[in-house]
Amino acid sequence: LTHEFNTPLTYVTAYTEMLSQENVHLDNLESFREYLRGIQVGTVRLTKLIRDFIQVIDMRTGELQERFLTQAGKIEDVRTAVYQAIAQTPNPNNVPLTHTLEQAGAVPVWGSLELLTEPIGHLLSNAFKFTPHKPNRHGQITISMETSDDQLLIHIQDNGIGIPAYELDKIF
Repeated sequence: LTHEFNTPLTYVTAYTEMLSQENVHLDNLESFREYLRGIQVGTVRLTKLIRDFIQVIDMRTGELQERFLTQAGKIEDVRTAVYQAIAQTPNPNNVPLTHTLEQAGAVPVWGSLELLTEPIGHLLSNAFKFTPHKPNRHGQITISMETSDDQLLIHIQDNGIGIPAYELDKIF
């Protein structure tokens, strides 16, 4: 947790300090924009971390369950949640993403579109972050859906670095 908060805070602090130094010479507008992008990256990441942290508190206090119950309704097409998550999740390494959502996604489910989109986005974010796409390493992420009995299963698969076996019991 400390690392997760310190990393974006370091972006914001470092770029702000560099901009405030008297001896800084911004050769052109692009240099100034690069500093601002660094600050923006850090603030966006901090905002997401704080939102996630608050959501964990909401889960523990039962507030998230209450919000779910007030928001829940019939989701006609689960593909909407997947498409929203794809659109909202940055892919800084341009890792190719394919999806096969045609049949299964059209099955209606009961839930909250917002609360379904969010974990899909988190899974995609991790897949993008840990799946390198370089000339010698071709990353790939695939999203698919299937129905099984009375369940709708959403699969997100990547060929990234994976999770070490000793960390698996800490995931959930």
